[in-house]
Amino acid sequence: MDDRVALPKFFCRQNIGRYERLLRTELTDLERAFIERRLFEEKQALQFAQAQTPPRAVRNELKSTYLAAKGTMLALLLNPFEFLVSNFNLVEQIALI
Repeated sequence: MDDRVALPKFFCRQNIGRYERLLRTELTDLERAFIERRLFEEKQALQFAQAQTPPRAVRNELKSTYLAAKGTMLALLLNPFEFLVSNFNLVEQIALI
C-alpha cells in the first residue's frame, strides 16, 4: 500500500489509542475536555483518510474500465473502418445522441 495513504491512518490510530488511554487516567476537567476534543478530531481525520482511499474492488473496476476504453480507442485509431463495421450497434447508439 502507498505510504501516502497508509501513514495518515496509522498515525490517526496511534493518536486515538493514546487519547483513549489518557481518558482512563485522572484528569482535570480542562484536560479531559481538551483530550476529548482531540480524540474527536482524530476520529474525524481517520474517517476522512479512509474515505479518500477507494476499496481495492473499486480501484480494480476503474483500472479494468480504463484498460477497456484504452483498447477500444486503440482499435478505433489503428483501423477505423474495421472498428466501425464490427461495432455497428455502438456507432448507431452514439449517432442517436
